[in-house]
Amino acid sequence: MNHVNAEHGTDGWSPIHYTNDSFSQAVLSRLYRAAYVGVVTPLREGMNLVAKNMLLLKIQRISAF
Repeated sequence: MNHVNAEHGTDGWSPIHYTNDSFSQAVLSRLYRAAYVGVVTPLREGMNLVAKNMLLLKIQRISAF
């Protein structure tokens, strides 16, 4: 990740943003709609729901789950 950001990013922009935090449903929906790509890892149960929710927000442009 650091290599990609160093090669393709600028001082004010990074192509990859990694976070390991908890977010509210409202914040998650805004992040999902703003993202072009989402990587979902199988570290916790429910990874299928995360991918489906992101897809629904992109296609239907809904603001809540």
